Amino acid sequence: MQKLSDSPSVPEAVRRLRLVSALNHDCGKSDVADCIRESAAGCMYVYDDSRLGFTDWRETAPEFEAKCFRALNDAHVSLVLLPLDNRIVTGGAVKKGGVADCALLTEREMAFVEFKTNASTTSMIESHDQKAVRQLWHTFAYIIEPRCRQRNIDIKSKVSVGFYIVFDRDFDVTSASASRQAAMTEFLMLHKLPLFFANEKKFE
Repeated sequence: MQKLSDSPSVPEAVRRLRLVSALNHDCGKSDVADCIRESAAGCMYVYDDSRLGFTDWRETAPEFEAKCFRALNDAHVSLVLLPLDNRIVTGGAVKKGGVADCALLTEREMAFVEFKTNASTTSMIESHDQKAVRQLWHTFAYIIEPRCRQRNIDIKSKVSVGFYIVFDRDFDVTSASASRQAAMTEFLMLHKLPLFFANEKKFE
């Protein structure tokens, strides 16, 4: 019987990292192959869906666009949404330490995204900054990367990895402030990977 992780129905970007078999083992009850979404649209609006309880996306801009992460895909390559928190990753033991909301994946890039779009005051935003950083790194370093390594996959040698914290654009939260510049610099020095405070990414 053909293994699901090798199935042609699973996007190539997912198969290259063996993510189905890596995450199906002990991360939750849902089959990863049933959770992933794929699109080649020029722009996808990614958002934290409170009704579903996990991340979803759509091709047309919603009324709450300011709370979305825009995945720009001018080359129309295959782009995959991995809704992590409360969808792929649901096991209590695995979630302890924090889980990023989702990851966006192509054959060349992987972006981990954490939404903090409910933060509405400066103090809330600052406290959410720190929590989001911890959630993003825990997701990669303690959930995704080691499980792929067990299957002889070195993620960082396969794709370019980045991390994104998303706030409501109406509050004009960007990477420009001194505190966020410091956080991005510290993250890069510690982990050798980039962190951004941004509501969009252009995939190549």
